[in-house]
Amino acid sequence: MVTTKKAQPFIEEMLEPHQFRKDDFTWSFVENDFFIRKNGDKVDLCPSYCLVYLNGLKKDSFLLKAIQSNVSKVNAMKGSSGPQLMRIAVPDSIKLSDRIDVYVKGNVINIQDDLLNKNVYLRMDNKRPVISEAIVIKGSEFNIQDFLANNCFDTTVYRKSRKTLIANGAGLPAIESAFVTDSAIHLMTSLYYPIPKGGNDTVLSQKNFIYTRSLSDSKKTSLQCVVTDGLYEPLSGKYVLNPSMPFIIKDSRAYFSVSDYEDPLEKEFLAEFKLSALKPKFVAIVPNTTGPFRYAKKSEGFMLNKRLNKNFYFSTQHPYFYDYLRNEQFQLNPADFTLNFRRDYYIQDVIRSGENIQLLYSIGSHLIKNTYDKDKKLLSSEEVVLREELDITHAKFLTADSYLFLDKGDLVFYRP
Repeated sequence: MVTTKKAQPFIEEMLEPHQFRKDDFTWSFVENDFFIRKNGDKVDLCPSYCLVYLNGLKKDSFLLKAIQSNVSKVNAMKGSSGPQLMRIAVPDSIKLSDRIDVYVKGNVINIQDDLLNKNVYLRMDNKRPVISEAIVIKGSEFNIQDFLANNCFDTTVYRKSRKTLIANGAGLPAIESAFVTDSAIHLMTSLYYPIPKGGNDTVLSQKNFIYTRSLSDSKKTSLQCVVTDGLYEPLSGKYVLNPSMPFIIKDSRAYFSVSDYEDPLEKEFLAEFKLSALKPKFVAIVPNTTGPFRYAKKSEGFMLNKRLNKNFYFSTQHPYFYDYLRNEQFQLNPADFTLNFRRDYYIQDVIRSGENIQLLYSIGSHLIKNTYDKDKKLLSSEEVVLREELDITHAKFLTADSYLFLDKGDLVFYRP
């Protein structure tokens, strides 16, 4: 860093937000008049500037005022010489619980919080390591009249029972799952409503709605009731919509997670719905082209957990994957997911790297990355070595070689 002695403390303060450590740069001090250049009768002030060296070789130079636009380039050079870890604190005003689902799409990190009944959309700045936009949608802030206006159930009975529903903790719409596109945030929401069964008997049922919020216009929102008529097929079992599982919005179609509680095999996972100006309507069950498989705990009432990212819909407890952008389904060999003969793995994420596929999964406190070729053959399996102890519960890929963690309330960006 070439500057004057007097300017050093101000520059150090300016560099702090960019996560540079003091040993990342050295100082070269010059006299004050070094930055004064005479141009005829005028006197120009030349600003401080940066010289970038890697392994003793000059790699770049730029004015100090251009540091923001050069941070990613400098960090990339730093990353080539060893592990890099950067923490960004989530604002204190955005509280998060441990029961969250994290979705990464480019510079967007979406966090759906089951326990706190809210969705947090964070957009990272393209040039600086800061959060440039935060959108928080809370279930408690929905207008209940918008749900009733869909006329999906007997609203008269609902209005009469609303106080009782609230008293029993069933009066608020719940945010169940989320899907983010380049133009909007889509949330699967649910609302309990009463159904009289004769006499004084009443049972609670649940209706599901898709809430859409435009990213370009905060006032542009919609709420549509999901019509599930047709999900019951006597010959193939009864498919039940799983609102807490992921869903996909693609080409004027929605794909919702479903389960067949009457069949011990895991066969189909998604139902296709046609989107319209009124209500999404059921079209067909999406076939599982990889063939059925048995999930050991299904007989105990446990369903396979599913997750979603910008390319894949996948199971966390069995290596089934659906690349919904390429419309490709495949399964991998469960024997590939072991550590000292332990098989209690949890698949965290999956990503394409060229023609290869990389999986991120955990076994206990170990985080492991498997790489497969285009024929789904295992090429390598290696543990992700962390520079410091991090919470790996919600570990995700950022790229094939970098990762996101949520640790102690911070977003942690890590490159080994």
